[in-house]
Amino acid sequence: MIIVLVTLGKPFVDIPGVVDGSAHAIRSIDAQLFDSFDRPNYWYAPWTNSLGNTALFMPLAAGIYARTKSFIAAVGASFFGSMGIEITQYVFALGYTDIDDIFFNTLGGVLGAGALALIPQREHRGLMRLLVILLAMLLGAMTVLGLRYHV
Repeated sequence: MIIVLVTLGKPFVDIPGVVDGSAHAIRSIDAQLFDSFDRPNYWYAPWTNSLGNTALFMPLAAGIYARTKSFIAAVGASFFGSMGIEITQYVFALGYTDIDDIFFNTLGGVLGAGALALIPQREHRGLMRLLVILLAMLLGAMTVLGLRYHV
């Protein structure tokens, strides 16, 4: 649910200094990988976008891996879920369709599922809690950075 709200809900949200909803009511495609690092509006923008997209899909993939014990299913869900979001954003003009988002969402899937695959099963519940806490902290830090540098 968080993934849908964060990715498809931006055009409907205005948080001063963080999210300008009207700026996300757009239809565009960026098919060049990593080009956001070339000329960013703010020095931290490509980093928060990359880390945020990675962190966003880590808990999802970890949860799918915990349930199915299939690394391929978890990473596949991250990839196809991300593709679905990007296509939806384009079709309904709900944001910027970007190949970087698909790459970093899938990377988050690899890291989330990979973490669960590598640690003992008795530690899975604690890791899932940690991933959710880290995601919340990252989103909070992005909000604080946005308020500090944009307002």
